[in-house]
Amino acid sequence: MYFSTLRTIPWAPNFQWVATPELAADSINRPHEDYPKRVPATVQAITYVDVLLLPLLRKKTTIPPTLICDVHLIVFPNIWGHGEDRYRRVNVAVGLHRPPDWELVPRLMQNLHDVYKGKVHSVEVLQEWYKDFEAIHPFVDGNGRTGGVIVACFAHMMEPAQGYMAVLQ
Repeated sequence: MYFSTLRTIPWAPNFQWVATPELAADSINRPHEDYPKRVPATVQAITYVDVLLLPLLRKKTTIPPTLICDVHLIVFPNIWGHGEDRYRRVNVAVGLHRPPDWELVPRLMQNLHDVYKGKVHSVEVLQEWYKDFEAIHPFVDGNGRTGGVIVACFAHMMEPAQGYMAVLQ
């Protein structure tokens, strides 16, 4: 809710617990025009975060910007740039939502990190992080799926018995 002023239209995404990374990847990708093409890469990104990175982050309640860019690179390897260079360099519209001007994105992503650093300790806070991330809309394409991977993995870390939380677009 920290970035609620960036939310130009009312929006309440739905979240659903699913049992496996494959089901999370399927749910995250289903509404998109390139479904099911990106499902395998989304599973790969979930596995990368869940198996390789989260053990290093265990009980840390921070979502590093580098992790976000890494996830985006795995799911969308054909989009230019790496790291912060992957952030969009054009203004975009997402339906009726007008995300902030592209020049503000690097600073807003750093602000997102600073605001939530050490605070992503519950699924409810994770859901608010997702809405704020989406309001910034740092990439030209793949924001929902990138954020969806982060939500799935961090929710699984917080409540492993529940499975993975899928964002339903």
